[in-house]
Amino acid sequence: KQLMSKFWSTSADDSSVSGDGADDESVGETKNDDGNNDGHDGDDDDDECPRTPDQTLHRMAQDQDETWRNILQPHQVFADVPLAPSRSKQGDCTRVVCMSDTHGRHRTICVPRGDVLIHGGDFSKTGEPGTVRDLSEYFGELGGFQKIIVIAGNHDLTFQPEYYETAWSRFHHRQKFDAEQTKQLLTNCTYLEDTSCTIYPDIKVYGSPWQPVFYDWAFNLPRGDPLRAVWSRIPDDTDILVTHGPPLGRGDMCAHGAVVGCFDLMQEIQDRVKPRLHIFGHIHEGYGTYYDGTTLYVNAANLTYSYRPLHPCIVVDIPHNKNKPAMVVKPDCPVKTPQSLQQWFKQKGFDKLHSAMQSLSNTSEIPTGNDLFDGEEVYNSLCISLDLHRDAPSRMQMMRALSMLYAESF
Repeated sequence: KQLMSKFWSTSADDSSVSGDGADDESVGETKNDDGNNDGHDGDDDDDECPRTPDQTLHRMAQDQDETWRNILQPHQVFADVPLAPSRSKQGDCTRVVCMSDTHGRHRTICVPRGDVLIHGGDFSKTGEPGTVRDLSEYFGELGGFQKIIVIAGNHDLTFQPEYYETAWSRFHHRQKFDAEQTKQLLTNCTYLEDTSCTIYPDIKVYGSPWQPVFYDWAFNLPRGDPLRAVWSRIPDDTDILVTHGPPLGRGDMCAHGAVVGCFDLMQEIQDRVKPRLHIFGHIHEGYGTYYDGTTLYVNAANLTYSYRPLHPCIVVDIPHNKNKPAMVVKPDCPVKTPQSLQQWFKQKGFDKLHSAMQSLSNTSEIPTGNDLFDGEEVYNSLCISLDLHRDAPSRMQMMRALSMLYAESF
């Protein structure tokens, strides 16, 4: 409210503006950039000078990039992300494995062990029944999780039947799928759509698929009142919030440099709900973790901006003591030398990668340890060093190997 108040305008005859205290030229008229009066009464320009908190909120929600850079960012807290003391789970914590934006490539992603797996939506390309069926089988094969929680995203078209009814021909030219039947194919998990569930011991999870309008995909709502109404339904006692899209200013910067997160979602999180963990995706290039001193924000998008499955699942420990923050768990890669990496390739059956390592005369530039998990840049470097960049099957093997090694590092 303090931030917004300086953007509320007062009328020229407001008692707080006196003839002595005001610039005579600025009352009742505005100037062009060249200093000439344009004869336009500034009081009529409500879009430029919102007069009430509601009008200010509307404007801030509509132009999220300007709002963030010029108003909110200087006043936000960017604290160090809390880290778990070790990769071994403490007895008083629940381990949450976060994933999102797999877009049908879930089988290329190896999932670390944990208590609960949460998927932040966009599990398909365009809501195809075959992908949903295979995802359910994949969840059933994972084993070891007490609960698997899933929400939909803008790509999961068939999970919003009323939208799919009007938009199906844009995506599925040859065949219209049965949206309700497709939703029924999602099994071996708990699906949340503006609903809650509880995980052990008493950790409350709320999931919602909505996001600001984005190229007329599914689960789109206009910024401002429509989204504010959706976010107002998030329960106050939510410990883990799962949305497909990010809040403003956390994991929402696109490749072109603009931030596109939801202002209204950010406001609900920071002013009212204050969850310990917020999981989302949608903006692939925003992958990573962020912390504001209260909420740990996790953009868990597994696919990169170029849709390669090179972002590993993010692992978080949630203490059962609700006064303690969520903590990111770092892997401890067992491969410490190039020689041990070569042996690991051989043990796991990655024959092409093992042979490529054998042919190297100098392995000093090969990354090892947790450096292997630094995403697309390391992957590209490895492919070039091992002369795999022209061999698509070998590149796929490298992606799979890095994902498997990451999962084994917990």
